[in-house]
Amino acid sequence: MAGKLSILLALPLLLAACGSNTTVSHTVTVRASTTSVRLDTLRQVAQRIYTEESLGTVDQGPLRSLERDDALMQAAAGGNAAATQRDAASAMAAAAHITGIRIVSGNRVLANTHLPFVVAGKLRGIKTLPGRQIEISIQDILGYVSLVHRVTGLDVVVHGSSGHALSSLPAATRAALPRSGRAQVASRSYNVVSFGEPGWAGERLTVWLLSPV
Repeated sequence: MAGKLSILLALPLLLAACGSNTTVSHTVTVRASTTSVRLDTLRQVAQRIYTEESLGTVDQGPLRSLERDDALMQAAAGGNAAATQRDAASAMAAAAHITGIRIVSGNRVLANTHLPFVVAGKLRGIKTLPGRQIEISIQDILGYVSLVHRVTGLDVVVHGSSGHALSSLPAATRAALPRSGRAQVASRSYNVVSFGEPGWAGERLTVWLLSPV
């Protein structure tokens, strides 16, 4: 991730001016432009991190481990929702890197167990169970916020359409933030960018990145 980020952040800055007034004018313009480009680049980094976490491209181990869980697969095969829910909860509790499990058969939900606020997974067919699909989350939103904050150096706010909210900056958790532009949080000004992502089981997420002015 560090290598990708260093490439994305290799932004050239060219500034040429003749007189003092021109220098000031060009400096202000270039700084504004550079801030915008930097924020947009870091937005792309945050989006890429979410995509990798939600699609499970980082680790296929959790999916394989659930497919080998005989009790869970048998319950899902039989269409027993109570047993599937119970076995899915047991499987998640025993796993080190699973934060949500959802199993469906057509429009019927056989299991949906998860931590309170998690990154979406991708609904996939279960190889041994035709007609059954499984969605697995391998990251909660708290972990995603912490990771993006660590990688980008920016503060992160995530709101879910169900009312969930988390942030690396507590004062910003419930603040009214614009989609982009300038925001005031706890008497400090921030440049803001945002983007949307799918959340768990159809929830819609809005992610903001905040850079102090």
